[in-house]
Order: sequence, then structure tokens, then C-alpha cells
Amino acid sequence: SVSGGDSNSASVGFAPEDLRKLKARSYNVFTVNANGIEVKTAQVLHFDLTPVATKYSPAEMDLTTGADAAHIVTAKGYHLEPVRKLNLTHSSDSVAVDIEPLSLGNENEIKFVLKVADLEKFGTSATKLTLELITDKNIHVAVPGDSLAFTRKK
Repeated sequence: SVSGGDSNSASVGFAPEDLRKLKARSYNVFTVNANGIEVKTAQVLHFDLTPVATKYSPAEMDLTTGADAAHIVTAKGYHLEPVRKLNLTHSSDSVAVDIEPLSLGNENEIKFVLKVADLEKFGTSATKLTLELITDKNIHVAVPGDSLAFTRKK
């Protein structure tokens, strides 16, 4: 959106949600004159395409099934192509489990298979785990909500 301005300057604002959808790292800036003609400026906008996780599902998981049972966790967001792992940790101990994705290359969604046996590595007291996506360049991306709750066998 444009706010204020004259023939020499103007302020422009962009919604963050719209900027996350961009595919290139840089864009040339153009103005539009009174006749509707685009005029290239000397300005170039540069963007960081670091992965952004906007949500994951499910937020809760029932682990009362057998150790071989598997559950799909889906992370959604932008620029997820470089994600290579889902890292699970528990705040009370130093155990961490890395889960490889089902497939690579989708920019808006990535799926992981969590097995009950993997989650049992956290012991019987853990009922909430912190989630983090890790890229091919070892960049750690927090997942909103930041945790996965689960129910265990009684």
C-alpha cells in the first residue's frame, strides 16, 4: 500500500504474509506515473528466503497404539525446500530425536513419520515435545505452537 507522497517520494508498505510468498531473493522497484506507465528506479529490495513454519498438525497425538504404529506430522509454511529434519526435544532431559522427512522439495508443506518407538526414547514422563525444523545448512526453524502433546498407554 502507498501512503502519502509527491512527485519525488512516497512511502510503501507490504503485508508480511505477502512477502513470505516471494520466490526470488531480490526484486527491482518500479514506480507508476500518472499515465499508468511503469518506470524502473535504482532501488532493489532484497529478501531472506529462510524457511518459515506457520503451523503443524496434529498438535496432539495418541500413542496408546503399539510400538510399530506411525503418525504423520505435517509442517506448513514457506520456503520449506531445504528442510532435512524434524528435531524433537524434551525440556527435562538431553534426549533429541531427528526424523527425516517423507520427501523433499515442497516449498509449502513437508511431512514426517513419527513412530511410537522413536517417541518412547523420551521416557514415560514426557508428554510434550518441542519441535524444530532443521535445514540442509543447519538452520534451526522454530515451529509455531512449539510443541507436540501426546497421550501414552496407561
